[in-house]
Amino acid sequence: SPRLGHLLGANEFFVALAQHARHDRATALRWWLNETRATAACAGLARPDGLGVWAHHQRDGELREVAFFVEHDEGTEPIARLVAKLPGYAEAALSDGPDHRVLFWLPSTARETHLHAALARHQSQVPVATATRQHTAAAGLDPAGPVWLIPGRTTRRHLIDLAPDQRGASGPTGPAARDPDADWSDPDGRAA
Repeated sequence: SPRLGHLLGANEFFVALAQHARHDRATALRWWLNETRATAACAGLARPDGLGVWAHHQRDGELREVAFFVEHDEGTEPIARLVAKLPGYAEAALSDGPDHRVLFWLPSTARETHLHAALARHQSQVPVATATRQHTAAAGLDPAGPVWLIPGRTTRRHLIDLAPDQRGASGPTGPAARDPDADWSDPDGRAA
């Protein structure tokens, strides 16, 4: 299949998070949806490669969570096409769909630089962060680590640091924000 590399790459993203959680008991990949189910959650208005929730138990006992969409990029599409995906996410959120950060998982730091330049020219209501497999591998990190760069910022952050402000700033809405297992189970009742 011509899409096999893309499918494997998107799945490897979530497998890396699950593996991280096996070694760091304070973290957990609470759940994730594949492309088909994530697209359905957006009523087809956006086509994410996955949707997930990452959790971290803080030292003070607080549980922080970040819900996110993943856009796994193989570097085969023009940068403008990546940016053109964002209005679909905004429209899905306005239609009572999930309102989560969009994570662009890119192949190289050069591509990330070009995407950030394009995002600077684009006005979007969708929160975005980027990371590269090149930087992550070179630093011996995984997607949970300090690899995420918010456009307009210079410091990379851990995945959990992309969580919405706990004091009431905008954050996840829709069914996933209430109870991920309540609306994201398969017909047999198992969590996705």
